[in-house]
Amino acid sequence: MDNGEWRPADDNYGVAICTYKPRVEKGLSLNVGETVHILEEYGGENGWYYGESMSRKTGWGIFPKSFIHIKDCITEGKGQYQTVIPKEDHMVRELTFGLREWFQTWKTKYLCQGWSQMLDDVAVVMADLTVLRGRLLKDTLSAEQATSLREEIATLVDWGNGQLGMDFIPRKNGQELNPDECSVIELHRVHSQGVEKLRSTKSTKRTRLPTESCRTEEGNIFNLLVCYRSNQCNIADDSIVYLSIYSAKDDKFISEQYEIRLNKNGFPVDVERSDILNSLFTDLSPEDVNKNLFLVVRIYRYGRMLHDHKEHKKPLTSPYRRPWGVGVLSVREIQEQMDIVDDLYECNLKVVSCTDDSIFSEFHESLIKRYSISSSASSSQLKASASNPERASLGLHLAVKIITGDLKKCQTEHPMLFTKGLAVIQKMDFSDVINPGEVRNDVYLELREGDFDRDGKKAQKNVEVKVTVLDKEGRHIPKCINYGYAEELQDTFRSSVLYHNNGPKWGEIVRISIPMEKFPGSSVLFEISHCSTKASKAEKKLCGFAFMRLTDDEDIVIKDAFHNLCIYKCEDPSKIKYEKYKTMPFLVDDWGMPRQSVFISKSLPYVRSPKETMQVSTKLTSTKFTQTSELLGILKWKDCMSDLDKNLDKLMKLQGGEIMKFLSDILDALFEMLQAGNQTPYYTKVFHALTFILNLLLDSRFENFVPVLDSYLKETFTSPLVHTHLMSLFSSGIERAVNGESFPVAMSLKVLAPLVRFIVRSRELETLNPMCVNPKSDQEFSILIAKLFDSFGLLLSSKDQKLKISQMALLSNLQKSFETFVVVMTKRELAEYVKAVISKLPSPREISEDVARNKMEFIREIVNSELFIDDESRSVLLPLCVSQVRNCLLQKTFLQLVTNTLGDLLDKLFKLKQEKDMADDIEMFVKMMFQVMVDTTLSLSEKVVSHPSYISSSLSSQHESNDFDCEEEEVQKKGSKRQVDRDRRRTLTGINFFNKGRPPSMSMQPSVPNLKTVDSTPVKILDIGELYKKRVPAFSMEDLGLSGEMISCMAELLRLMEHRHYNVILKPTQSSLKDFLGKVLLTFRELIKEDLFPSGWTVMRMVINNALFTAIEYLSTALSEHFLQKDQFNQQLWSHYFNLSVAFITQPSLQLEMYSEAKKQKIVERYQDMRILMGQQIQTLWENLGANRRHFIPSLIGPFLKVTLVPEEELRKATIPIFFDMMESEMKTCGNFQMVENEMIEKLDEFITSENLGDTDYMALFSTILLEKVEKEPELKDNGRQFVLSVTNLLERLLDYRQVCGGEDHRSSHMKCTFNILNFYKDNTNKEEMYIRYIKKLYDLHLGAQNYVEAGLTLKLYAQLLQWKDGVRKEELDYLAQPEWERKERVYLQILDCFDKGKVWEYGIPLCKELADVYEKKYEYRKLSNILERQARFFSNILDGVKVQEEGQDRPVFYPRQEPTYFRVAYYGQLFPPFVRNKVFIYRGNECLKLQDIINQLKQEYPMATILQFNNVIDDQKKMGEAQYIQIGSVKPRPEDKPEFVYNSGVAPEIKNFYTVNDVSTFQFDRSFHRGEKDPNNEFKTLCTERLVMHTNYTFPGILQWYEVIRTEQLTLSPVCTANEAVKSACKELQKEIDKTKKDSSIDAIKSLSMKLQGMISASVQGGIPKYQEAFFSPDYERLHPEERDRIRELKELLNEQVKLLDHGLHLMKTMDRMHGTGLSDMLRSLGEILRDIKESLGMQSSSVRRSSSHLSVSSVREVNRRSDSGVESMLVEQRPGTPGGGSIQSSGSNRSSGFSAADAVSEELVDLSEPDQGPQENIPPINLPTNQPPKGAYSNNSKKKRPFSMILSTEKKPRVPPKSVWYDSGTVSSSLLEKSISDPDISRQPSHKYPDSFSRDSPFRHPGLSAEPIPEKPEPPPKQRQPKETQELVKSEISATSNRVPPLPPRKPSLGKQTNGLHRPSMYEPVESSQSSDTPPPIPQRASVLRSTVPKPAPRSSVIRHEENSRL
Repeated sequence: MDNGEWRPADDNYGVAICTYKPRVEKGLSLNVGETVHILEEYGGENGWYYGESMSRKTGWGIFPKSFIHIKDCITEGKGQYQTVIPKEDHMVRELTFGLREWFQTWKTKYLCQGWSQMLDDVAVVMADLTVLRGRLLKDTLSAEQATSLREEIATLVDWGNGQLGMDFIPRKNGQELNPDECSVIELHRVHSQGVEKLRSTKSTKRTRLPTESCRTEEGNIFNLLVCYRSNQCNIADDSIVYLSIYSAKDDKFISEQYEIRLNKNGFPVDVERSDILNSLFTDLSPEDVNKNLFLVVRIYRYGRMLHDHKEHKKPLTSPYRRPWGVGVLSVREIQEQMDIVDDLYECNLKVVSCTDDSIFSEFHESLIKRYSISSSASSSQLKASASNPERASLGLHLAVKIITGDLKKCQTEHPMLFTKGLAVIQKMDFSDVINPGEVRNDVYLELREGDFDRDGKKAQKNVEVKVTVLDKEGRHIPKCINYGYAEELQDTFRSSVLYHNNGPKWGEIVRISIPMEKFPGSSVLFEISHCSTKASKAEKKLCGFAFMRLTDDEDIVIKDAFHNLCIYKCEDPSKIKYEKYKTMPFLVDDWGMPRQSVFISKSLPYVRSPKETMQVSTKLTSTKFTQTSELLGILKWKDCMSDLDKNLDKLMKLQGGEIMKFLSDILDALFEMLQAGNQTPYYTKVFHALTFILNLLLDSRFENFVPVLDSYLKETFTSPLVHTHLMSLFSSGIERAVNGESFPVAMSLKVLAPLVRFIVRSRELETLNPMCVNPKSDQEFSILIAKLFDSFGLLLSSKDQKLKISQMALLSNLQKSFETFVVVMTKRELAEYVKAVISKLPSPREISEDVARNKMEFIREIVNSELFIDDESRSVLLPLCVSQVRNCLLQKTFLQLVTNTLGDLLDKLFKLKQEKDMADDIEMFVKMMFQVMVDTTLSLSEKVVSHPSYISSSLSSQHESNDFDCEEEEVQKKGSKRQVDRDRRRTLTGINFFNKGRPPSMSMQPSVPNLKTVDSTPVKILDIGELYKKRVPAFSMEDLGLSGEMISCMAELLRLMEHRHYNVILKPTQSSLKDFLGKVLLTFRELIKEDLFPSGWTVMRMVINNALFTAIEYLSTALSEHFLQKDQFNQQLWSHYFNLSVAFITQPSLQLEMYSEAKKQKIVERYQDMRILMGQQIQTLWENLGANRRHFIPSLIGPFLKVTLVPEEELRKATIPIFFDMMESEMKTCGNFQMVENEMIEKLDEFITSENLGDTDYMALFSTILLEKVEKEPELKDNGRQFVLSVTNLLERLLDYRQVCGGEDHRSSHMKCTFNILNFYKDNTNKEEMYIRYIKKLYDLHLGAQNYVEAGLTLKLYAQLLQWKDGVRKEELDYLAQPEWERKERVYLQILDCFDKGKVWEYGIPLCKELADVYEKKYEYRKLSNILERQARFFSNILDGVKVQEEGQDRPVFYPRQEPTYFRVAYYGQLFPPFVRNKVFIYRGNECLKLQDIINQLKQEYPMATILQFNNVIDDQKKMGEAQYIQIGSVKPRPEDKPEFVYNSGVAPEIKNFYTVNDVSTFQFDRSFHRGEKDPNNEFKTLCTERLVMHTNYTFPGILQWYEVIRTEQLTLSPVCTANEAVKSACKELQKEIDKTKKDSSIDAIKSLSMKLQGMISASVQGGIPKYQEAFFSPDYERLHPEERDRIRELKELLNEQVKLLDHGLHLMKTMDRMHGTGLSDMLRSLGEILRDIKESLGMQSSSVRRSSSHLSVSSVREVNRRSDSGVESMLVEQRPGTPGGGSIQSSGSNRSSGFSAADAVSEELVDLSEPDQGPQENIPPINLPTNQPPKGAYSNNSKKKRPFSMILSTEKKPRVPPKSVWYDSGTVSSSLLEKSISDPDISRQPSHKYPDSFSRDSPFRHPGLSAEPIPEKPEPPPKQRQPKETQELVKSEISATSNRVPPLPPRKPSLGKQTNGLHRPSMYEPVESSQSSDTPPPIPQRASVLRSTVPKPAPRSSVIRHEENSRL
């Protein structure tokens, strides 16, 4: 063969043995274990295969042969049409794929939920299944073993599927059931049986418990195996051990004994058997086990009477058995150990020695009582003995085990046991089930006790009894006695000897097994001897004897009872002669009276001892002999004819066991009596006796004798004429019973089947016997049969309640005789007879309920009989069965039984349809049952909706019109006719298909179906939500007595129906087709309810859905044909249809996305995707509606929207265009489609947020399809496009909201998404309810996060919707219905509480004023007083801060409120949610929040994100990549200038400080760098500042803690401007310290000022002002930089002002030193000298000063609050001290905090220690600023890390470079951004006009983020002078291109302290943050500053700020 080309493969199926990753073209990747279909091959063994993966179906490819293991398969077809079917075992294949799926599911659950006991159990089962699969693959099991193993595997698989939440696999006979080859009813029953089986399975262990039966037919038989190991008792003599089973409940031994003989050393006497001393106690029934069984061990010492420990030379001729000890072991304890130990259970049985011989026989009972009392201790003792045997008490070491099954099964499963001489110990009784072939003839004789005389002696006797068995001739019967199991029976038995006891109690039982022929006349002789202990006397002396006859003269065995025997005196054994005593009385009772006994004794050969007796008991266990004389009278009836009547009566009183022994003989005798011909008077009694015996066979004890009866009928029965007598007696007896005479009808009918068998067998013998041939026999037999069935009918027709039991017996047993009757008649004849009998039953109202139930059970048996399979008999019985089922359904009786019968009937029709044409039968069934089944299902659904209008109130056989009535209500005259019509169409809908239990406001307002409603009349709609509230339990068919079988029946009927059948039920001539269709549609809704079946019944649901889909297609055709035209159009029917279709599509079982890929593919291959098919059907019918579409707007918008949200693209493409049709229809009707828009928005909100529907793909497809359609329609183009974009925008926001909804980790993102949706609903005036709902959500989120300021501002949105009116406001949010002004008052008070907790009292003052005005007008003076006090407290808090009562202090301490912190957060990467992706945000934190806290929280929320350690520009690769990057850093707010603060020097600093960090929307970040080459001697010459200014569209604080950056600007400050900024910042900080010291002259304030002065003055020693002079005041610098002349002049003025401030500070310090004695005089003197040198260097002695030294002028410090973080370190050393205490970051109600301001965060955590060697770009020109116009935002405060006071006062330091702030983020930067210097930046000044009252309630109070307008941008000033292009430099700022999204910053957590040491701090640079916003700002109102009098106009969407050089260049 040529291996160089591709050829068809010889092997077509294989499995990959290792993973293959192809590196060749068209290679097919394979995973280990993956199966492949091989089509072609190339090369030899190391060649290639060409094929595809059978699991993935991803395409064809090549793969190496060496990677594949070939497996056997069956191929069908050729080439590309070839298919392969693996030959491997179906269970093996199922396990292979199932275990893989299990592992994936198991792994997923483990990763999501962690370890659990369930997962541990499943893991164990997976390992077990792997082992079991290997056993199946070995193929070494027998057929029976393989079947059992498959069943075991199936049980484990079903259990595992249930535990893992996977689908249940229906199986039959161990094989997976094919739903196409079985009926729906059978499929449902298999599911139910599997679930029930799993419920009953309590353990997943494969080992059966001992209490479980192996086979049902074995009757749960248990056997106890006992293996003797060793004896640990020190007996010091030979001994005998007896083991037996004792029942503590019955107080008797139930088994024979097992005997073990041991020598004095404790070893077995029989050395050869020492290792195989094993016994098996058999035939223990479950009843025996429940009787508290014990294994009793009794040990006898075998030797001399008294053990003297001496060695005797003379051996003992006759040793004695003397009691020694007893031990007990509970069988129940052994059972418990079997759960732990798989093999033999080794235990030590403790033996207790008995010191009192008199109680030895009962000693075990006392031990058992003690054992029971301490059962728990015994259990623990047993377990301890199992684990540590040597520690147990002395006794016997045994090994025990419980084995299930009968003896035959034990021999089969444990053959090795029986090869080692196993002793089988049987019970002392018959088994619970008597086997017919069992032969036993045993008499158990118990020596109980005796009463003996002393005979004049002082000591009592030592009595020994010798037992001997004699035959009727008095001869000794050898080998017939057994006391303990031994190899041979004994001739005699000697009892144990109780020392000195005249009343011994032996309690010893012996078995006497006499041969059958010797048993009659046999007797037992008891020889009583005294055993002497003296050596001089004989060892034994005969004292007397007793005897007992076992049978009487008629061979009747002695009764089982206690027998008191007479003792006759005799001292010579040779004188005891059988001939002499055989006629003597042997029982004490035989002697009668005492006088009579004396008279009798004189005439007897032996003298009876009157005072001595002996008691024995007997028990007969024989299958041949009886203890009753009645049986002999029956068997020998011809000999005693006169007593026949009495004997028959006695026969019927005997126990069953006695009769079963002689069953065949008794039956022969009875049939002989019937055929005798002259026993007519006894015929009836003989018939009674026959029925009595046959009834005994129904007893479970004698069920094994049924085969005996069968054998008797076939082989022994020879009565050819008895059938005539039996039928005559039977029929006449029934007639007599009906007439009131006595006859056991019920008993006879219970055995109807065996009687009919005798009748038929007798008839067969008659036809076969030529002697009995009679030409008229056939006719006579037919007459008798007809008469018999007539009597049956007569019985059923009787209304006498006394015959109810008989009627029930007939109906229960008649069907059992069908199989026998068909032997002598045709099936059709039998069917006719049966139909005639059933037709005699009275109407259901006239018979009892029990009889009616039995009738239906009989109908079910008919359906399942062979008569129903035969065509002729079925034609008779099918109408009968259907009519009976139909009547019961109409009357709603026995629904469970009726549905089971109906299921059986449909199941039969399905199976017959597979073989033959059943169209006619199905048509008849459909005509009679379809509508009844529909009505029944609807009547049951009434219990679901709890409203009578959903269903017909009555279901009658005439099928009255069951219209769905509902109340009608007149339409109020409140609008135009069009509005009324729109309202009616809005509420008119079908069944609510939404989730149950949803409040009415969250769901549709469905209409109750009313098929009579006229279209033009509005209908009052019942709220489905309210209806669901009324029902208490969840609906379940099982709870209502109707299982899912009714659903299965309906589905199966739909499967059986064909086109002709649908034509029958959908005929236009049918009365009320409209009502019929309505009920059918509603019924179909019931069939797809989710709660009808367990979640794992996917196969069942798919079959039902497939049947429903076909039926719905036919119904849709009928709708289109009969109810589409104008005159016939019915809106309600169409509404039902569409709602049904929607419910069908959206049902969970059809959502294929939740299934695995293999399962999904399997479903699609079998059924296709029924959602798509149904969606196409909806689209087709919707298009056919035409103008009628307007009737379904907006009622069907929600349902159709739910369909489109199903994640199936084809379905969406088919159904989304329906919305365009709705828009078009509504536009034509109303001129707009506002109703469509409103309804769609409302439903989208509900479906996406509440039901988790929809995705981004849906959003894109929705927009694409509808935009494409509206663009083609001129009338809809503009409005339609706006509508589509609006809905798409809402979809995007809702999807973002759902993604982050829930969980603490996503609370911040949740807030932002809520904010976005809030913006959307704010614009929609018709959605106030939705707007309020999201206000509440955002408010709750803020409260949960303790964001009290934002919570108050959010709640104020709701307050703005309220007015001060008296009208009642409806219930909403958490408020009950109340007057509107009270509602607003309550909301205001809540807002005030939030503002108070958030310490923004400025925002609460206007509310207080407004409330005060309302209270004053309403004369609510008490409330007015309270609100004014609160307002006053707010004013006080603004100035004083928060009052805190410190522990241990008498007076409260006031802490000023701290400033909030601001951070910039940027998110880069495509893996972020859309609302934060590649966007930058400003975050407002409380005063305690630090940068590291934010970083930690972001890492928690986005664990996969990388926190960038640099501040450079982010490239596009990171933005568009799949990774996540976050930049974060502190920023500083830039407040607007407030003229009332600038020109009013008396404004308190607390007020100024508040507006420095609040009411802000602009933020900045500064970074230092060197331009050009750095001067090593003076770095100030080249030190520049890069400033990034960011703008948000909402001010802080607002309703969010963060807002998006919409615009960024970048400024570059020249070295001179940088110096000016540094000096201004230093002056401001120094001025603060001076003011603070003047106000608070405490030691802390003085020390703080001293540190500030020392840091600023002493720092100048090594640089500082001299360095500034050297750098900027030289002529060379002015010559090289003439444009900086004005700024140099300004720097000189600022330095002079700084020196004056320093001088003023020193003067103040000196004053304080003199007043308080601070001890700083030396330091102040030193600082004064240094300052004097500085003044001289500046030439201040001759220079005139323009500003006062005590305070900076307005022109020089009005922008000091715009603090920069660069160029400040040389001026400032110490930052302000933090407030004392350490409050929690979560506490917003206290100012006690260790937090820092924004400036502190920048200087403390983000100080860049790297050298500022290089700026962002080379050759950046400087910025020249005019002296009288400093740049806006060019100033910066500075702060440094705290140092100890001693360090601050330490030695001098050289000049320090102004630090750069480390920034961990970078905004979106445009690559085309130009960075150029600005000579005259935009420095705007506030107008100088007077401002109104800041807290006036008349002024507009609008907080940031609350108004509809964003913060306006300041207009740029016109350029003062246009410069040439080559000198013109621009800095472009771009607007954010995204909507207002916010980073999901997590909730605040306690400060983590300083954790910046571990962070890398490189030089960071971001030239500019620029982005373009294409969306209009969100329409949430913003709050304007309380100091503004006018509202600024909105800023344009985008602008370009151009910074031009100053004209002075």
